[in-house]
Amino acid sequence: MWRWLEERDVDIVVPNRVAHNGSGLSLDGFLEARLYPRRTTNYFAIPRERRMEIRDRARAVLGLAATSIGARRKRGTALSTSQPPLMP
Repeated sequence: MWRWLEERDVDIVVPNRVAHNGSGLSLDGFLEARLYPRRTTNYFAIPRERRMEIRDRARAVLGLAATSIGARRKRGTALSTSQPPLMP
């Protein structure tokens, strides 16, 4: 399944990572996620050209800012250092 989706430019993303900046699972990550202790049995297949759009929609549902922390740093917006960032 991973190879078939990879050939079609589709990322496989576990549910708790949809709102994050990272790309989809690598083959190793996909295989590891299926093994004991079964980190997940649910996956989202997200076309790469829509990855940021889907990420931003997931963030909106969760009530998080659509802009990544890295983008805010580049613009010079101050970040609170008292708490770790919500998104890596």
